[in-house]
Amino acid sequence: MSVCSPGAIAEDITVYAGGVIGVEALTAAETSVKFRAAGGGLYLHNDGWEGLTLEQQKRVLTLFHGLPVAIELGFREGAEAWAERLSNGYLALGIQPDFIAANAFDRDHRPDPEIWKRYTEALRNTGLPATTRILPTFEYANFGTNRKTLEENTVSNRRDFQVIIRIAGGLVLDAPPGYALRRERAYRDWILDAVHWSRDRGFTVVWICSPHTSGYDFRDDTRRFLSYLEGKDALPHVIVVENGPDGIDAKLEAELAELEPEEAAEFREGPSALEEVVRRLFEVLGLISFFTASDKETRAWTLRRGQTALDAAGTVHSDLARGFIRCEVIRWDDLVRCGSHAEAARQGLMRLEGKSYAVEDGDVLNVRFSV
Repeated sequence: MSVCSPGAIAEDITVYAGGVIGVEALTAAETSVKFRAAGGGLYLHNDGWEGLTLEQQKRVLTLFHGLPVAIELGFREGAEAWAERLSNGYLALGIQPDFIAANAFDRDHRPDPEIWKRYTEALRNTGLPATTRILPTFEYANFGTNRKTLEENTVSNRRDFQVIIRIAGGLVLDAPPGYALRRERAYRDWILDAVHWSRDRGFTVVWICSPHTSGYDFRDDTRRFLSYLEGKDALPHVIVVENGPDGIDAKLEAELAELEPEEAAEFREGPSALEEVVRRLFEVLGLISFFTASDKETRAWTLRRGQTALDAAGTVHSDLARGFIRCEVIRWDDLVRCGSHAEAARQGLMRLEGKSYAVEDGDVLNVRFSV
C-alpha cells in the first residue's frame, strides 16, 4: 500500500502487516478486506508463518494473491539452514518476496561483511528472484549492553556496517516506537543517523513498528514516534506493522477466524485485528482511503485527511483533475450492499459533489470530466 506521508516530505511509504502471533486470523477474508483492497503488503515472520498448517498458509496466500509479500528470516543458525527454510517454506509455495529481512544484528550479534556475503549467496542459490532485496535487520536491543559506546557505533562511524548496507541496498530497523521513545537520546540519534546515511545514498530504509513495551499505548506511541521521525526528516520508505505478544488481541482473532463472518461480528468489539492495525497507522499518518470501482476493477487510493475531490481526481490521473466537472460519491459499504452503482443511485445513496468536497475515508468516487 503506497501512501503519501503528511508534512513536508512527499515520498511514498509502503505498508506491510503481519506478525509473530495471530497469523491464523489472516486465513479469514473478513479480517483484511480493507487492507487488501488498499494494496497492503503481507509480512511473513518465520516464527508465525511456520506455525500455520500448509492448508492455512495456502489460504493466506490465496487471499493476498497479487499483493506484495516480504519475509523475515533468522541469521545466526547459519546460511545453509536458512536457505533451506527459504526454499522449502516459502519459494516452494510460489512466494516471490519483495524483500527479506534477515535478523543479522540480533541482540549484540555483529556479522562482518564476508559472513553477510556468504549468507546472501546461500539465499540467492535457492532460486530467489534477482529483484528480491535481502536486507540486514538491526534488532532494537542490539546495543542494549553497550549504551556507553552507542555514539561510536553509528552507521556513519562503522565501515563494516556501511559495507553490509551497500551490499544489501538498504537496512531494516526493528525499533518499536514505545521502546525507542523510552530509550536514551543516543539510541534515537543512532536511528536518525542510520536513516539519514542510508537515504542520502539512495538505499531502502524499512522500519518495523511493533507494540513491544507499548501495550495499549501502541497507537499513541506510534503517533509520537512517527512525528518525531518526520520532524527529523527521517521517515522510512517502508513500514512493517508487526503484531506481537503486547499487541492487539491476536488470540481472539485466531478463534474468531474459524467462525462465520456474521457470528464472529457478534463476539468482536470493533474491527478485526488487522483492520485495527491499518486504522491505527492511517490515523497516525493522517491518511484516508478512497475507492474507484468499475465492472472490471475496484482499486483503493490514499489521500491526506482534508484533501478534496479535485486532489483525489489528480491522484487517479492528471486528466481527471484537469477536466474535472463533478464526482459521484457513494459510501463503500452502501455500494457493497447494493451490488451496483445503479442500484445505489436508485436507493438515493449516490450524491454529486464538486471540486472542494472533502473526501471521507471509505468514499467510492466516480469522476465526471471533460478534456
